[in-house]
Amino acid sequence: MVTKEDFGKLLRSAISRASTIAELSSKYPVNYDVLCRVSAPSSTYKLVLQAEAVDLLYISSDRFFKIIDTAIIRCEGGVDIAFLRVSGHAPVIFSETWDPLDLGPFKQIESDTH
Repeated sequence: MVTKEDFGKLLRSAISRASTIAELSSKYPVNYDVLCRVSAPSSTYKLVLQAEAVDLLYISSDRFFKIIDTAIIRCEGGVDIAFLRVSGHAPVIFSETWDPLDLGPFKQIESDTH
């Protein structure tokens, strides 16, 4: 069973990895306390704090989005943003998410906009 708190820790770890990937590929330092742009059925695609992203992405202790693409993008003004996009798959149990032995549904992708 993955609690909302556990899910929040996974999200923070996924954002940290995405920040490292962005730093390595773009050579600019990333602020690890980023805002989130969530593309999910329950979101309006506005910028939210990480805690709000958890609220938008956590379904329940036994249902999860299968894949949540995760990347860091840089917006105007040099603000770093975690882009979180839910796949079109139906929700699944945690063991059927992208990588249940690591970050669960969070799949690292590289952005071309940083």
